[in-house]
Amino acid sequence: MRLVDKDVSHDLTLRKIPLTAVYLLDFRSENIGHSLFDTLLVWLPHWYMYRNKAGGSFPFEHVVSDSLHGCLESSTFWFCEILRSMDAFGTDPFELPPPPDVKTTLYCYETLYVSHVALQRTLRYPEALPKSVFDEFRDIMFERYGLPRNRNGTASSAAGTVVTEKRRRMSRRVSILLYAHEPSGRRVWEGMNDLVDSARTNGKYSHVDLLVVRDFDVPIQEQATLFNTADGFVMTHGAQMANSIFAVDGAVFYELGCLIPSFLGNSHFM
Repeated sequence: MRLVDKDVSHDLTLRKIPLTAVYLLDFRSENIGHSLFDTLLVWLPHWYMYRNKAGGSFPFEHVVSDSLHGCLESSTFWFCEILRSMDAFGTDPFELPPPPDVKTTLYCYETLYVSHVALQRTLRYPEALPKSVFDEFRDIMFERYGLPRNRNGTASSAAGTVVTEKRRRMSRRVSILLYAHEPSGRRVWEGMNDLVDSARTNGKYSHVDLLVVRDFDVPIQEQATLFNTADGFVMTHGAQMANSIFAVDGAVFYELGCLIPSFLGNSHFM
């Protein structure tokens, strides 16, 4: 078989994979934000259906990925740990090794399940992903990582207060998480540290704990805990926002940037 690509021809070998059904796991392995919003949001409704309406039976037993091999076995990449935590493809999926010689071999599957990556990035089809589905996913995340979903009550819109089940207001300290996005060298919030130093000496914010994160290159449990213990977030747009799934209900986000494609403003996500 000959394949012509930009006036260059290649000899291709056809190879049939002797498996009934396989799922192709395709995601951006260098960016946890795109992994979540581009890949997982497309898969969540199907995961929910197979998990709750098909008795936990998925239509495939094998998963293959050329994005990151070992994702369903031992990889510590953020997105891979999320997939394993939620049993994204059933309780015991078998991950196939990545196909070799992909440039010279055309692999043929009898049935290959493929997610349309980035289809739901802006929730183009909201009816396909009800908030109840995303809530169930988040509940599993809170349980898996041992985190509370609420602050022992329902967060009030007034800073520094919480409303209990009896609607009784009581004061408490507020925690704000800040991140300048410096490690990437892109979209850096210049002057953030000076602003934080000034705020810490201002009596107006004496009830606020300002926590500055220098780098999110830490294990997922630590990232999840950082986001879960904060009441508010002031950050530039970036992949770290994927950890918003661990934020408590009522948390407030200020996402900074110029003409950024923010994913957090959609009520289905939080």
